[in-house]
Amino acid sequence: MTPPANGWKIPWDGAVRDSISVVNKASASAVAENDVQSKVKGVASEIAAASSAAKTALEQAKAASGDYTSTEGLKTAESLLHPQLTALAEAMKKLTEAQRGASPQALRQVTQLRSALQTLMTSINVELGKVKNSKGKAEQSEKNKAADERDMAAFMEVLPEATAKSNAAEDAVEKAVITSEMIAAGGEDLDEVQAAVTATEQAVQEAQKAMGEARIFINAKQASARRFESEKVKAKAASDLGQLQSQLQEAQSKLNPLKNVRQEYVQRTAARKVVQEVLEKLSPAEVDVDRAEEATAVLSAEVSSKEAMQQAQQAVTKAGDHMAQVLRFIDAKKKTAVGKAKEELLKMEERARASTTRLSELKETQKEATERVGLEALLQEAAEKLQTVGQTVAKAADAETPFLMGVEDIPLEEMLTSVKACEVAVTSANTAASIARMFIATKLVEAKRFTAALSTEAQEKLKEFQTELETHTKRLGELKKATADRKRAMTMREAEHEVDKAEELAAKVAEVGAALVNDEQLSELSSADIKNASEQTIKAEQAASKHLSETRKFLTARQIEAKGKESSSEVSTELIKFETRLRTAQTEIAKYKKAASTVDQRLAAKKSIEDAQAKVGAVSDKIQKLIEMSEAITNPTSANEDEESKEPRESDEKVLQKNMRAAEQAAADAQASLKAAGRFVDMQLRTQSTLEKEIEKLKPHIDELQQKLDSTVASMRERSEKAVVEAIRTESESRLKEVEDCLLKLSTAEQPFSPEAEEIAAEKVSDALAALEAALQAANAAVSGAKTFVGVKKLSARRLSDASKKSAEGQLKEVADRLEEHAKTLANTKKNMSDRKTSVVKKEVEAKVEEAAKKVQEAEDATGMLTSIGTTTKKGENAEAETKSKEGEMPPADEMKAACEKAGTTQQEARTCVTSAQKLLLARQKDAKMATSGSTLVSDIAVLLDKLSKMVAALDKQKVALKDQEHRFVAERLQKDAEDNVDKLEAKLASALEVASPLTSDEEEMAAVVFLGHAVDRLKQHLKDTAKTPKELFTELCEGKEGTPADPRGVTEDAFTAKMKALEVQSPENTTFSEAQLKAAFKRLTGKDSEEVMEAKFINEFRTRYLCTGSVTMTDGMVIKGGKSVRKIDVNEVLEGLGEPAKEEALGLMRIHVKAEKDGKEGYVTVSGNQGSVYLEVYTTYVALQKTAEQNLKDLTEAAKETSKYLDTKVDELKGVRGGPLADTKAALLKLKPRVSKVQGSYAELKKQVAQADKKLSQVMEEEKKRRIEAADKKAAAAMVDEIVQVVNSTEEDCSRTLPVAEGLIASLGSDAESPSTAMENSEKDLLAAQETLESTMSKIKTKMDDIKSQPSKGPYGEARNTLVKLKVKVGALESKCKKVATGLKAARDSLVIQSEAAVLKIFRTYARQQAVQPDELFKKLSAGTENISATALREYLDQIPNTSLRAGQLDMAMGRFATGLTKLSLLDLLQEYQKCIKDIALTSSLEVKDGKTLRKLAKDEVLEVLEVGKSDEAASLPRLRCRAIMDQMEGWVTVQGNQGTTFLEQTSKPFFCCEVDSQLHSAFESSSSDVRKVQPGEVLELLEGPRKEEPPETLRLRGKATKDGKVGYVTLRDMAGNDNFELAKLLVCRQSIAITTTFDIAAGKAIRKLEVGEALELLEGPQEDAVRSLSRIRVLAKKDSKEGWVTLKGNQGTSYAEESQKHYICKNSVPMESKLATGSALVRQIEKGEAFEGLDAPKAEKRESVQRARGRNLADSTEGWFTIAAKSFTPWSPTYKCMQSTVLTDGLEITDGKTLRKLESGETLDALQTPVLEPKSGLLRVRVRARKDSVCGFATVRGNQGTVLLKPVIGQSDTEKQALTASAKAASKK
Repeated sequence: MTPPANGWKIPWDGAVRDSISVVNKASASAVAENDVQSKVKGVASEIAAASSAAKTALEQAKAASGDYTSTEGLKTAESLLHPQLTALAEAMKKLTEAQRGASPQALRQVTQLRSALQTLMTSINVELGKVKNSKGKAEQSEKNKAADERDMAAFMEVLPEATAKSNAAEDAVEKAVITSEMIAAGGEDLDEVQAAVTATEQAVQEAQKAMGEARIFINAKQASARRFESEKVKAKAASDLGQLQSQLQEAQSKLNPLKNVRQEYVQRTAARKVVQEVLEKLSPAEVDVDRAEEATAVLSAEVSSKEAMQQAQQAVTKAGDHMAQVLRFIDAKKKTAVGKAKEELLKMEERARASTTRLSELKETQKEATERVGLEALLQEAAEKLQTVGQTVAKAADAETPFLMGVEDIPLEEMLTSVKACEVAVTSANTAASIARMFIATKLVEAKRFTAALSTEAQEKLKEFQTELETHTKRLGELKKATADRKRAMTMREAEHEVDKAEELAAKVAEVGAALVNDEQLSELSSADIKNASEQTIKAEQAASKHLSETRKFLTARQIEAKGKESSSEVSTELIKFETRLRTAQTEIAKYKKAASTVDQRLAAKKSIEDAQAKVGAVSDKIQKLIEMSEAITNPTSANEDEESKEPRESDEKVLQKNMRAAEQAAADAQASLKAAGRFVDMQLRTQSTLEKEIEKLKPHIDELQQKLDSTVASMRERSEKAVVEAIRTESESRLKEVEDCLLKLSTAEQPFSPEAEEIAAEKVSDALAALEAALQAANAAVSGAKTFVGVKKLSARRLSDASKKSAEGQLKEVADRLEEHAKTLANTKKNMSDRKTSVVKKEVEAKVEEAAKKVQEAEDATGMLTSIGTTTKKGENAEAETKSKEGEMPPADEMKAACEKAGTTQQEARTCVTSAQKLLLARQKDAKMATSGSTLVSDIAVLLDKLSKMVAALDKQKVALKDQEHRFVAERLQKDAEDNVDKLEAKLASALEVASPLTSDEEEMAAVVFLGHAVDRLKQHLKDTAKTPKELFTELCEGKEGTPADPRGVTEDAFTAKMKALEVQSPENTTFSEAQLKAAFKRLTGKDSEEVMEAKFINEFRTRYLCTGSVTMTDGMVIKGGKSVRKIDVNEVLEGLGEPAKEEALGLMRIHVKAEKDGKEGYVTVSGNQGSVYLEVYTTYVALQKTAEQNLKDLTEAAKETSKYLDTKVDELKGVRGGPLADTKAALLKLKPRVSKVQGSYAELKKQVAQADKKLSQVMEEEKKRRIEAADKKAAAAMVDEIVQVVNSTEEDCSRTLPVAEGLIASLGSDAESPSTAMENSEKDLLAAQETLESTMSKIKTKMDDIKSQPSKGPYGEARNTLVKLKVKVGALESKCKKVATGLKAARDSLVIQSEAAVLKIFRTYARQQAVQPDELFKKLSAGTENISATALREYLDQIPNTSLRAGQLDMAMGRFATGLTKLSLLDLLQEYQKCIKDIALTSSLEVKDGKTLRKLAKDEVLEVLEVGKSDEAASLPRLRCRAIMDQMEGWVTVQGNQGTTFLEQTSKPFFCCEVDSQLHSAFESSSSDVRKVQPGEVLELLEGPRKEEPPETLRLRGKATKDGKVGYVTLRDMAGNDNFELAKLLVCRQSIAITTTFDIAAGKAIRKLEVGEALELLEGPQEDAVRSLSRIRVLAKKDSKEGWVTLKGNQGTSYAEESQKHYICKNSVPMESKLATGSALVRQIEKGEAFEGLDAPKAEKRESVQRARGRNLADSTEGWFTIAAKSFTPWSPTYKCMQSTVLTDGLEITDGKTLRKLESGETLDALQTPVLEPKSGLLRVRVRARKDSVCGFATVRGNQGTVLLKPVIGQSDTEKQALTASAKAASKK
């Protein structure tokens, strides 16, 4: 019995539990699975719904979040996402519960759902996290914004007050500083100083009080600012308030020194007294130091004596003792001194220490003498390089000569060539300058290593060289700039040429295209003429456009080149002008191009009208055809009868449908054509304005056609509805027929399953079932489709008219009733088919299981066969089997592989078949469960499924067996391969050891190899020299002995040694061999077992063989090109040389004729490539052995790497194996690795031994090479030194004869000679010859030293270099001595000349004073009406002066100075003597100091005119001069030099001032006095009185802003004369932004512009009230841009938009607005008259600095007057100029018309013949001068148009006076 399935109670008397059911186990499993499946489906639907909702919410949240800055949006997004996360988590929980007990298929579905669900949850979590983070940030941002606004408002209330307090404190400090300056201005007036100190103290107290208040206020505000919430505002507050604190701190630092002003004043007074005491002791001590220095200076001469040394030492000792006393005195004073007194004492101490340092330096003088020689050589080399620079710069200057010829319009090609030459010359000069600069900079560093004095001297000399180099460099810079300017001018000319050509082409285009732009003229032309004109215009336009494009590219390239250069702005401006001209031409060309392009459009306009008419006509035809087709629809039968066809007659319905479709298509076509025609007409109306009237005529016709088309379409629509109803009826019947056909097919497919039918074969069951299922589905689909059709057509019928709708619905109801009947029939058929399918399915599944069982059995048989093949290696008990396994005897690999593949294939087929059967059974089981009567079939299928599961288990076991067998086979094979690789590796190691053994022999063998090589080379050279063969040499060494086969002849050791010694005697220059070396070489030649060298071996040594080091091709000829390839020569192949290497001329390769020892083939091979590749190197036995060893080592290391890599790879592959055969194999492989490591260790040791052997051989060869080189060097060095010694000795003898004579002349100044000048000239010639000899000798020494520069510093050449250095020093000393003596000789000669000039000048001035001669009268007398005094006239005048007491020849020597004559300005300079006060001294009333009264104190740098000379105060022994002070014209006596040697006056030149800009000459001292005349630039004034200081009155300055452009600056409110430049203006100021309109009425007016806050307005009219809007309006003028209009004064809410200003001024006179308070500061802009100006601060008084006023006489017209001396107006001048930059000297004042006389070089001295004048055309200052160099007179430019100074006046002492002073100083020094 079977227990009931339901109705069970637990406990027995409890309620029935519906959840408990008792079923068959198999059925229960199926039911459980079905329950899980249904549960999974339910969960899946829930997840789908939840996912859809979550995605929607996610999208809404993203939309709400926006840019994640809105707090409300983020809250909305958060509220949307939170619930979705909860719902998704619940769905995930349900999914987890549903997967329990699920089938694999259901688990896969669950996994997919889980993955999708997790992805969605992750997205929501990410978005939610982003929303939360952004929410916090947004809230914080809003909070920060509120805090920023609140804190900023609070801070802005505080800042203005803090700024005001800070400014007030700064102003107070500034006032204190200004007050303190009064102390220094008080000078010696104690009352004034005392008052200034008191005022300063009071100002300091007030300033400190203001500072304290400002600090307290700012500190308090800083503390409150730290409590701000906003970090931004807090930082700004800290920054701004901190800046104010910094300003206060700076002001405090200015104020602090002023606090002790009274104490400093007291200390300064005491300090002055202490300083005076110290100076009384320090000055004599400094004099002693000076005397010690003078005594020491004698030691620098070449002939310093012992007595002079002692005197110098005594002077130094005395000065040191004296200075020590002074220092002790200062130390004593320092102990009690404080403040200023102590500071002054420290200065005095520093001054004394400086003198002590000078004494220390004097002691180093002797040391300097030794270093002076090196210094002279260094300076000589620097001078040579500098000379080179000068030469190259001169060449560069010569290169610009074509541009200095006065020709401005140079041809373009010539200009290009000249500019290129200038660039090349400048580049060369620049290179030379760079080399010299680098050399001098290097030597400056070297000079620092000299002693202090010499170092200073050397650096000064080198810096002089640097200065001279900079002069050259500066000149070079000018040349560069000039070249660049010329290049720029050339570019402009070229650009202008191209632009002119472009404009010509544009004009041509305008000429040929003139007819195309005139419509009337164009209409008169024929089409051919128009086309021709168009073509010509286009052709001309293309040519012009092409040239325009090329010109534009040219201009662009020039702009790029000019970019970044000094003149780039000027070039760019010019090029932009050219581009503007190009654009103008381009515009003109474009106009004609456009006209040419529209010709075709004009011709096509008429054709467009015809096309429009044609289109409208075509539309009319189409509408007419449509009407005809519409009529055919109403009578389809007649239309069908008219067709002439043999086909059967169509039905009326089909004809109707056909006609309707054709009519509808025709209607659509007509409508489209009609619209196209309309659009075409509209387009022509827009584009063809000239044909508008003709096209408008077509519009009514188009409208008429549209109406006709609409009526026709309406009639067609009525007929079409009738056709639709008929179509519904026809299609419904078709659908019913389709349903009936499907039911018939279903009945046919059901026949095989009927009881009367035959049994179906198992293999056909599936097909029958599939056919039945397909028929059922087709029937179902047909019924459903028909029902759907009926429903759709019902809806379609509702859109028809009422009559058509009623007819259609009736027909559709009939069709629906018939479909219901067919549906019932189909349902009954389905019900009857279920039982019959079950038996058929059972047979099908049983057959499928049986087939799977067969396949599993086949797989089992194949696996068993594989196992039987490997039984011999499976077990280890049998000894024989183990032995075979060790020997490697295992089943063949191919057999094992085939068996494995077969077993694997059968297993795979069986598994496929079982899987297929499982799928079929599961599918049938699923179908059976869904069927109502399939319970028995379900259980049968379950049994078959268990059977299939057992088959799967069997297949799994077979798979494991197959895998084990494969592993075993692989393990055995792997182990054998590894052992074979290691054995081969060890064999290679043994081979390498054997090959390398000869290389690791003892060191003597290596030395023998080297000696033998050198010996063979010597013998080869001998054979080459004697033209013998190796065989002849062998016979010679055998002494002619004939050998026999039994006793062959050979070379003995004695014969070999004797021959080598004989060769050494014949060629002593070659290296010698020792006895031991020759024996070792012979032993190496004979070998170990022989004592003689046989003929074959001896001759073999002379063969030249090569070893191939790189693959190369052997050719049949010397020339590669055209040669034929013989074969390829491999690396390490040996070749025998058949000739000497030669160069192949075509390719420049070294080639040689060789024969290959490998196969005897001959040919030519390249020895080395032209890129350095070497293909052949000389072959020796040792090299061949070395190459073989290297190759073996290379092969061994590669094999070791491969083997090690193989083992590592296999072990790594077996890393995861834990047991089985592969684990054993892994252990075996690990045991092999030590063997590989051992081989690698042996390899490393062998490689090391080979390397050591190679190193030892290299050392031996190197040592032998050094020995040979050293012997050769020794001979060469000795010969070199002997040659130089002879030259030096000869030179030294020449100098010993010349130098004493010159030194005697220097010592006596030629007093011993009858003619000192002639004697000195002859001595100079002798010295010059001696210097040339010394230079030649030095050059030879340098050449020899350069030759051995690359030689080693040690050895023979090192010793030779040391000897040459000593000789060089010796020659250098002689050369330096000669130069020094020559310089001394020249100085002595110059001294004689200077003394003569001074004596003549003194006599000349004295005579002129005695005769009371005026300079103007004397010049007029001696010049005889010319512009200068000739040398002859001057000589005659000097000769007639009586009692001159001149020595013989003095007048002749002095006249050399005046050989070129004397100008009027020079005469003034000579006759009038002036002195400059260099130290304060009194001007007294009489010659004797004690009797005289002090008139006043002369200030330093004050100029005096000498009135009387040659007087002295005999009582005080003081030289005195009677002078006139230029400053105030006061006359008196002045002491020239004190009795302690202190100098108070020095000579200076006559003072002149040159006018630089237009200035006024006033009648009195005051600047406000009347004008005498205007002084033009270039006019020279002779200083008569002054300069004196004039104190100007105060001016009133105002800081403000210009209302026109808003610029801020300072203006002068009231000038020094008391004139007001500004007056207060009644202006309005805009307080809030508002518009200015055109009219009073706001609605009617138009806004002109917006007025800015603070803008100034002038009231023109009003105010007027606008009663309608309650506004107050005024008419104003905006001062900013002078715009007039109406502005609202007060709004309807009381807001005031403009108020009256008290800070605005109107300019009365145009004045400059400057950047600072000080007048004359940088100009901002000019304030025009009538312009409004807003004051920003209160007016301030400016006390300007005093000016210097002087009285002068104009040299041009002798006009006298007062003028103001300023840097911009008047500058000091003298009649002597120095050329600062190279310029030209012309013969006329005008530059363009003048002829160039010559070029003035930088540094030249010029004498002014006239005062400077302005050249009218160029505006340049020019002066007529005479060059002292060659006496050429002409005009030169003083300053260029860019301000470059070309000529600079020489201010100070005149040349004559300086030379006279120098001569006097020298004479005093010698005495």
